[in-house]
Amino acid sequence: MMKNLFTIFSVLIVISFSACKQSTEPAPPEQNPPGYQENIPWPSLAESPWPIKTGSAQGTLRSTSRGGYGLSKTVKILPGKNISALTVGPDSTLYYIAMEMGSRDSSGLVALSPKGNLKWIYPIKSSFINPVSPVVRNDGVIYISSIPLKKLWAIKPDGNLLWQIDDIQPAENLNVDKEGNLYFITFDGIFYSVSKDGKINWTISDPLIAPYFGLDFSPDGKKLIFISLSSDGGNLTSLKSFDIQTRSIEWESKEHIFSFAFSVDAGGNIYVYGGDQDAHKNKIFKYNSNGKLLWSRGFVKSGWGSITISKYGNCILALNDSLYSFNQEGKRNWAVELPRTLDGFVSSDIAGNIYLAVSEETENDEIIYLCYDKTGNMVWNFSGNEKQFYGQIFPNVPVNDRTYYIGYENQYLVIIK
Repeated sequence: MMKNLFTIFSVLIVISFSACKQSTEPAPPEQNPPGYQENIPWPSLAESPWPIKTGSAQGTLRSTSRGGYGLSKTVKILPGKNISALTVGPDSTLYYIAMEMGSRDSSGLVALSPKGNLKWIYPIKSSFINPVSPVVRNDGVIYISSIPLKKLWAIKPDGNLLWQIDDIQPAENLNVDKEGNLYFITFDGIFYSVSKDGKINWTISDPLIAPYFGLDFSPDGKKLIFISLSSDGGNLTSLKSFDIQTRSIEWESKEHIFSFAFSVDAGGNIYVYGGDQDAHKNKIFKYNSNGKLLWSRGFVKSGWGSITISKYGNCILALNDSLYSFNQEGKRNWAVELPRTLDGFVSSDIAGNIYLAVSEETENDEIIYLCYDKTGNMVWNFSGNEKQFYGQIFPNVPVNDRTYYIGYENQYLVIIK
């Protein structure tokens, strides 16, 4: 009997030892899903989760850090009326443009701490109308513009002027290549390239080249992707790829589309939400880097929409009162009904969480701030009366464990931790 017990005990020891030995071996590396989005290095922009209006030079509306966890909501009353999107510097300083700061002709670039406290204001004695949202480059310098004054400024991170260009009217979209050159279209239809020192590299006045919507870089930084007038003539528009070295159109799509939302993923694929001008139907389109249409999906619903490319390679579309997720092949992963209508943009963070705001289409109505996880489950929601005039139409900014919401022509900054 004792011999049998000894044998059993010995076997148990061997089994336990083997199990322990196996547990010390390294686990196989976790495989990223198809289409997983690696961060694209962009040395000319600030080392920040959100240095430009759309989050990245590819317009992904995706942060390289985590947004808020839904622990608390803080509302800050800001100087002046917000009239630009919020961007973030390398030291986590928040930047936006405000007008009517004490008087109707007093505007300027406002710098805030991560908690929303005022750091400084670069004042401009003018009313900003359709300004370029601040763009922060790698040394912390901030680019802004003003239409009434026809100027483009470069402001140092301490709030002092570095340089300015006169007699120039940049429209809303402004992007920066890997070397630091600026690209934008003016309101009189001129396509500009400007060096980081404020020197004009070149201009193009051809309406078939001048960007009409979107101005996003390919991942290698050699091409600008946008929509402009189609070579087929008339008022038709099409998707185009512009080579910044040869200053020529590399390819043009055959579909006549217009756009509400636009983005380029890490593989160079292009997502457009808008409409088919020939069929008069709202769709989401996916093209490869050579301009070939890979798939499109139509919607019964129409109107304003916004897309973000999630870290896991899914295209997230917020449209009207619905939120959709599509995989790389165009198959719908999930769809959820929103409690109200989309008010502004949708964005995402490094964990795949999705952020947006919704409200009724009336002035001074309650606005609801929402966060969903990558599978479409609601994580948190907050509500408030911060909508005021036109409401929250700028991208939500999920950075450094906070999510910032800023609205058009109101004085509120909403911070959710």
